[in-house]
Amino acid sequence: MKFLDAGLSKSLILKGMQCPKALFLFKNPPKFEFPSQPDLEAQFRSGNEVGLLAQQLFPGGTEVPFHGLSVTQQIEQTRQLIDSGAQVIYEASFAFDGIFVKVDILVKDGDSWQIHEVKMGTAVKEVNCDDVAIQYYVLTYNQAFEKGVLRNLAELFPDLADALKARVENVRDLMVPFRKRDLYRWQMRGSYSIKAVLPALVPDLSYEGMDVADGMAAMRAYHEMCALDDPVALAELRRGLLEYCRLDTLAMVRILGELERIN
Repeated sequence: MKFLDAGLSKSLILKGMQCPKALFLFKNPPKFEFPSQPDLEAQFRSGNEVGLLAQQLFPGGTEVPFHGLSVTQQIEQTRQLIDSGAQVIYEASFAFDGIFVKVDILVKDGDSWQIHEVKMGTAVKEVNCDDVAIQYYVLTYNQAFEKGVLRNLAELFPDLADALKARVENVRDLMVPFRKRDLYRWQMRGSYSIKAVLPALVPDLSYEGMDVADGMAAMRAYHEMCALDDPVALAELRRGLLEYCRLDTLAMVRILGELERIN
């Protein structure tokens, strides 16, 4: 798969965190075959069986298969399932910034989604935390999430439903031209994240130095706000989040303006 040749999957990132040499050898295979490892292959089969059992806890889902589909097709099928209102998706597939992930079980929960990662073990290991952290990094920037929020708002506010649904149809992903490399500048350093694109196209704007400077920090700040009782600390966190949201919105406006100017 060309995507994985150029980028990284979640499993490859975890492999590199645990053993950099293993990642190097995977991306630069030696000119000889490794001997078979029956014990490891049996462990993989057991893991697959555990995954199928876990799916029974959330029945009625649709699986996005790995075999038979390209990475791009897996991502597109996931997007179609989310857009069509699927409630449970097995092996949901996402990509961002050259990183590809498959979520074991993705479950709709009101206006948000639950990620259920299935592991064959009796305790949470440190690598499991890294696993989930990578999932959230990718999912934070997926446009399907934005569309899902708009659809849920339409259900919550029927009087605004028509206007909100119209906006869903009008959503355009500003990331696409950068992901497809229709426009690329060396300052982006191989990334199409808005954090890399913005300073490359609009040098007078940057996320550097902000109290909340990326999506992961925004998620942490929001959850911290929900648990805070100190009004001063709450106001400070809220200010940081609003500044981050303001720049996110301004960044898209300015980037769009640059694209129109270049075109």
